[in-house]
Amino acid sequence: MIIAVDENVPAAREAFGQFGDVRPVDGRALSRADLADVDALVVRSVTRVDSALLEGTPVRFVGTATIGTDHLDLEWLRRAGVRVADAAGSNSRSVGEYVLAALLELRARGALSVAGESIGIVGAGRIGTIVAAIGRALGMEVVEYDPPRARRDRSFEGADLARLLRCRVITLHVPLTVGCADPTWHLVDAAFLERMRSDAWLINTSRGAVVHGGDLHFAIRRGLIEGAVLDVWEREPDVPRELIEALALATPHIAGYSLDGKLRGAEMIADALGRYCGRANLWSVGSVLPERAGAIDLDGGLAPLDAARAAMLVAYDIARDDAALRSILDLGDDGRRAAFDALRRTYPIRREARAHDVTGVSANAASLLRSLGFRVAPEAA
Repeated sequence: MIIAVDENVPAAREAFGQFGDVRPVDGRALSRADLADVDALVVRSVTRVDSALLEGTPVRFVGTATIGTDHLDLEWLRRAGVRVADAAGSNSRSVGEYVLAALLELRARGALSVAGESIGIVGAGRIGTIVAAIGRALGMEVVEYDPPRARRDRSFEGADLARLLRCRVITLHVPLTVGCADPTWHLVDAAFLERMRSDAWLINTSRGAVVHGGDLHFAIRRGLIEGAVLDVWEREPDVPRELIEALALATPHIAGYSLDGKLRGAEMIADALGRYCGRANLWSVGSVLPERAGAIDLDGGLAPLDAARAAMLVAYDIARDDAALRSILDLGDDGRRAAFDALRRTYPIRREARAHDVTGVSANAASLLRSLGFRVAPEAA
């Protein structure tokens, strides 16, 4: 079996080599000719997988090591008899911690107090649920908005749109959908933005096209909302320079790029490929990822939110990724596209909060840090 794997999937040879010969490929430049003798394909969100790519090839298994599937033509794949697997949930914690980092960075800049504010979560799935827990831990009022879930789950007490729009922060955690009861394509458009609070903040880590970039730029420039944090872009790897310059924080689609999450995604697809082959997957994240990333020693006099900020700066400094994206804006169009992909391909190792041990903090700070996922040494309790 020949398995073509996006070169940005970590530990690909270890995870998938047990089932056949692994062939690294450029996910964005992949063509049908590259798959003429390929049996299984493992991609990330940059690869559109449809009839144009696969028709006439021997590929009968497609795995995406991501949580979204909008880049897959699922209906065509089903009709063509191609087995499909995704890694839903693999990097949910990483995305949640990105939102945490954004909130704490905005607080550090004096833009948001965080505690006592309201956060509206659009999409109460895996990631939304993690963000809700983070918001409550930070002392925020949490408002969950998810009409599809409200219809199918009577126990879910979701808010209506009017309540969502009264929140100080609105964060998006939805799939990109069109032609359905609740389409999310350009969900946040001029009409949506005009109904938000004038001091509101928008965070998008879902898909770029969930937000109308032009409308958002206009809203920020005219002061209709206070600002926004974006990690995803409608026409990646083309990124809108003027919009980025208007944002408080802008990053190159890396919210879910913790090493923990990427390796979990590889393991989930290896599990699925093993089932497809009728063999057990013998590779796991634990075989390559150390349980702990190291210790973070903090000042015991820090207030809980300040301690959380200090710990996050070690675990994940969102401002570093913002600076990296802004550093490529002066390149020409071709250079900016290539640099955007390079930022993702060469992304430095980032571990999730649970891999870090925190020492030296007060009991109150320790309680908050534990609720945010960090390990806290017993003496700090």
